[in-house]
Amino acid sequence: MIKWIETTGGPIIILPAVEVENWSGCFSTESISAKKIVVAEDFLDPNESDYGKACQIEDYIEIINFNNSEAVVLGDAPL
Repeated sequence: MIKWIETTGGPIIILPAVEVENWSGCFSTESISAKKIVVAEDFLDPNESDYGKACQIEDYIEIINFNNSEAVVLGDAPL
């Protein structure tokens, strides 16, 4: 059974459980290696945050490269 987690909108990211701790979200990707929150200057910049990378998709659903894996990105909450 899949448990739905609430969201305020997309993009929604589906990634392997082993990669969850490596997802920086809207914070700088430096946050992961620094093991603390580092605020991104521009969280929509795909070079600065994982959220920015996810926002670059052009279709409703796409696969992006993430860390040493792949992540599925849904452009918005499923209807």
